[in-house]
Amino acid sequence: MSSVIGVDFGVKRVAVCWLSGIVHHADELVIKHRKGIDDDQRNIPVMCHWLQNFIIGVDPDLILVEEPVQGSQASVRTALRLAAVGGALAFAASEVGSSVERVSNTEWKKAVTGHGNANKDQIAAWLTANHPQYAQECHSQDSIDATCIALYARSRLG
Repeated sequence: MSSVIGVDFGVKRVAVCWLSGIVHHADELVIKHRKGIDDDQRNIPVMCHWLQNFIIGVDPDLILVEEPVQGSQASVRTALRLAAVGGALAFAASEVGSSVERVSNTEWKKAVTGHGNANKDQIAAWLTANHPQYAQECHSQDSIDATCIALYARSRLG
């Protein structure tokens, strides 16, 4: 069975899930704000280094990094920040992983849950119903999403 990683992220967090056979490992990094510090130039390298350390040693066949949602409620500034983080994470993953691709949230949601516009509660309910062993290890919505992205990656590899 293939080894895959799913990556979900925000401007100050990154969640990953590694699936290989029946082995599942989900983890996440959340950067806590220090008073007055909101500096993407510091956060992005930390997130990239953390992701690379996660990838090293598991030798995945495919890494899927979610693309930022386009046309969402986010401001232009937030959309640009998310695009920068996503690009940096995809590049960082490609430096230590084999194959890295970007995937839209509607694409993986439709493939995994059957609904491209599934909300957070529907995604969590789907994972709990269909893969309770994976859902138990997920401690946030971000790790649930990363796990579903990894499940989609595995299905793409057959």
